[in-house]
This record gives sequence, C-alpha cells and structure tokens, in this order.
Amino acid sequence: MSECKIEAKAKEIGLTVREFTNPNLPFTSAVQTGNVLFVSGHTPTIDGVAQYHGVTGTDVNLETAQKAAMLCLENCLGAVKTALGSLDRVSKIVKVNGFVASAPGFDKQALVMNPASEALISLFGQKHARAALGVAMLPGNVPVEVELVVEVKD
Repeated sequence: MSECKIEAKAKEIGLTVREFTNPNLPFTSAVQTGNVLFVSGHTPTIDGVAQYHGVTGTDVNLETAQKAAMLCLENCLGAVKTALGSLDRVSKIVKVNGFVASAPGFDKQALVMNPASEALISLFGQKHARAALGVAMLPGNVPVEVELVVEVKD
C-alpha cells in the first residue's frame, strides 16, 4: 500500500508519525463518534519512555518544551493513523489542547504550542482552535501533553 499524502508531507517537514501502542491502559488513544475523533492526551514518549522531564520555566527551557510538544504531536498523529487507518481521512483539525507543566511566573504556554500548531497548519492547510494551558504537573513529570479533536472525512 502506498504512503498517504499527509504522511509524506509530515516526513517532508521533519515529523515522524509514531505508531501508538496502548499497553494495558484503562483508556484508548482515540475514540470516534460520528465524524469526530477525540485523541487522548499524548506525552513526549518514544516506545513508552518519556524523552523529556521537568517543569517548563525551571527544569525545561522554552526550546526544549517546544521539542517536547512536537514529539507529543507525532504521537497524536500516530494515534489518529491507528484509529482511522490513514491520516488522509482527516478532514480538519478542529482543536488542539496543549498542557504545559509550568513554573510559577512562566507565561509562554502559547509559544510552547506554536510549533505544533504551525506543523498542523502545514499538514492540513487550515487553522484550528487551541488552548495552551499551564498546569502544575503532568503524568510522569513530563513538560507537555497534547490532545486533538479531529473531523473525519465521510
């Protein structure tokens, strides 16, 4: 089977669409209802191992948090591919929620998430709604978690 157009575009811009595994978790990586796919929050992991740790603004700088957000996005895209069989089935990205473990006084959550939003615009050709929220801590002491809401083509 040939590679989908969106995956080829992802490679061109330096993204890896990661295969998502869901080992014994009490939830799934994505759930579709009608033509909407809700993608669970994904952290910056490779093969289940966190690649970044700490709180943004103290342990993690802005650039590192942006890299963590991009890895989260790669994992989200992998979950979309697993759920739909192909990223070409995505009609549009409706909403991105970015959670950034933030030190007191760190107020650049939007800047952490901007590269991920820009990558999605490059892939799917349109803007999306977004929240970039500062939180005290995330699972596994990772600096960023990202979730998506996706509209699926009929």
